[in-house]
Amino acid sequence: MIALDPVDLAVYERVLRRPGITGDQLVVDPAESGAVGAALDRLLQNGYLSPTGTGYTATPPAAALDSILGRHVNSLTKARAYTSELLQDRQHAFTGQPAVVEVKSAPGLHRQLTQIRATAERQVRYLGGSPDHDGLTIGEDRDLLARGITVRAIHDRRIVGDPAALTGLSLLIENGYSARVSPRIPLRICLVDDRVCVVTLSAAEAPPQALIVNAGVLLNALAALFEIWWARSIPLQIPSAPAEPQADQRDPNTDHQLVAMMLSGLTDQAIARQLGVSPRTAQRRSADLMRTLGASSRFQAGVQAAIRGWPAPGNRDGTQR
Repeated sequence: MIALDPVDLAVYERVLRRPGITGDQLVVDPAESGAVGAALDRLLQNGYLSPTGTGYTATPPAAALDSILGRHVNSLTKARAYTSELLQDRQHAFTGQPAVVEVKSAPGLHRQLTQIRATAERQVRYLGGSPDHDGLTIGEDRDLLARGITVRAIHDRRIVGDPAALTGLSLLIENGYSARVSPRIPLRICLVDDRVCVVTLSAAEAPPQALIVNAGVLLNALAALFEIWWARSIPLQIPSAPAEPQADQRDPNTDHQLVAMMLSGLTDQAIARQLGVSPRTAQRRSADLMRTLGASSRFQAGVQAAIRGWPAPGNRDGTQR
């Protein structure tokens, strides 16, 4: 049997030939008592034998062999995974490039990011927009899209209140840019393929301005963070022309008021009191408005309303507070 030393194998074969044999019966020579006892412990622990009354029964050879091979496969799989991770963590050390590089100036960050983006082969992912720029990098991203690179970005929801930003996003989306919005952005990163990530640090902190993560567990974690945030964010769809509800269908001012109350977190009962209607009517109006806006949540309704240029919540003249 594979992985059994001679004493273990001899004990296993004795039990296999005589099911139910006791420990005393297995000892042929009193001098072997200690070795046989230790062999029994190992065979029981590894599943080759099982206790039966006062004796022992051997696991059939085929089943025992499957168990041995299964343990070896598991051990090899773990060793392979560990080796792969170790090599990934160290691969840049072999080439003279550290896994994490500090960037200590804004010009240096812009230069590095431009070079890194230019090496993209499959996709570029932004969380919070480009790390080196507060606004959109329209020219750079259009060049990426023109090369057939997939570009996905998650923006802070404040972008929907910026008409200039929405115009830029519209141009990018027309060229294949995929954009989503989130009520909160945990940090700003740019992932290029699955090999490098630029992470912007707080602007209020002293240098470094950013970190360039080249490999390893941290890079994998940042990629996973992006995908989790992407799944939780709301797709940004910019209509070709602003679409206001028809006057004969509903009062636009009431719709603006309703969006503001929905975003403020008011319940249907509270909204009904504010509008002077029944809770059932308030529920119906909210559902109808969300369908008109193509929204599946109150936050998404607020985003779509902002895209259409509706007044900001809490202000009827359309100016931001």
